[in-house]
Amino acid sequence: MRFPRSVLFRAVLIGHLTNDIFMSMGPVLLAFAGAHFLNANAAAIGLAISLRELIGAVSQPFFGVLTDRSGGRWLAALGVAWTALNMSAALVMALSGNGLLTLLFYCSAALGSGAFHPVGTMYASNIEKENAARNSSYFFLFGQIGLGTGPAFAGILLAALTFKQGEVVRLQPTIEGNLIGLLALSLAALPAVFLMARHIPSQRTVRAAQSAAIATPKARQPITRLMVGTFALFMVVLLLRSISHIGIVNFVPVLFERRGWLVSDYGFVTSLYWIASAFSGVLLGALADKHDRRRMVAISVWLGAPLLFVLPIAEGLAAPLLALASGALLGASFPLIVVMAQSLLPNAKGFAAGLTLGMIFGAGAVGNTLMGFLADGVQNTGFAGIGIQATFQVVAVGAVIAGFLALLLPQHLSGQTKAAPAPEAVPQGAD
Repeated sequence: MRFPRSVLFRAVLIGHLTNDIFMSMGPVLLAFAGAHFLNANAAAIGLAISLRELIGAVSQPFFGVLTDRSGGRWLAALGVAWTALNMSAALVMALSGNGLLTLLFYCSAALGSGAFHPVGTMYASNIEKENAARNSSYFFLFGQIGLGTGPAFAGILLAALTFKQGEVVRLQPTIEGNLIGLLALSLAALPAVFLMARHIPSQRTVRAAQSAAIATPKARQPITRLMVGTFALFMVVLLLRSISHIGIVNFVPVLFERRGWLVSDYGFVTSLYWIASAFSGVLLGALADKHDRRRMVAISVWLGAPLLFVLPIAEGLAAPLLALASGALLGASFPLIVVMAQSLLPNAKGFAAGLTLGMIFGAGAVGNTLMGFLADGVQNTGFAGIGIQATFQVVAVGAVIAGFLALLLPQHLSGQTKAAPAPEAVPQGAD
């Protein structure tokens, strides 16, 4: 599979990798600092994680609108810089024992990530329109690699900054008086920031291209019931698919912890779950550029759902292998969903990307809560829950339904319709 030579494409890939490395350091930071410096329990940590996810999910459609209007050069560049700086500040505040400022900086990082993603997704899919699905999958591959390596980097960093004195974890003496120096970690984002600021088209270039497009007369299509129905059906597919992947991944550790696994073992399986879905996404994206995207979505979830269904009753080596295989298959259609959303809104691709990503991660955040209640019930009510095993199986059934619904989406989302060549929206260089 050929890798695009575009410098702009490579700039947004590096931006995605950098952004997600910093973002994925957060849960490890909170778990460690919560236990040793902040005195925060699991409920407080979970609330902080959910709050950050929701801030990122809600903000992305708004940043998508700004992307369509401005081209997103500074949204992407400053967004990644904001993410890196705020996560570095959260590290400083956490090791200082300041819980309120830790929460503030930790959650603020989501705004930088929310600003970057619609821009990066839009340009990744538009570099070569005939290979939109494949190139989008490369974009998400780099993000997933960041998600997989960030937690390990955070663990190494925190181990180097601290030492254990008896039963108490303390800061290294050379660090304790110079915590503010840890803000220099954010400088690691500078290469990505520079590349995006240099190669993403400027607002003037984008406005000129938009003016030229407006000058070309086009027939305006009124909004019809069919269009509204298509959008609603697409949202249902998106939500069911997202819960079976983004929602499930947070319960893979719960499943194995309740089986008595070591935290190091199920932490490793969870990281591999993310990375496996990224590489499978590249393969499915390449296939989707040659075949019907709707069928690729359906086939991937149909193959993954049975594995997810039997995962909670599997024993021995079969359990982690099923976790990896189900994660790879259920997560493979992530880039396709974003590309299909941009096909629904071809004149607002930044907004489409922001809305879709916001819905995907918002569905994961809401799905986590629903799955928790479904598994363990609700206190002080008559509902005692159905157990973690049955919860996995209910979600697997939802994934099968998502596959059938994907096939009901209209032909123009398949990627196989021939369209008249359109003028380039923007050049790939900078002013």
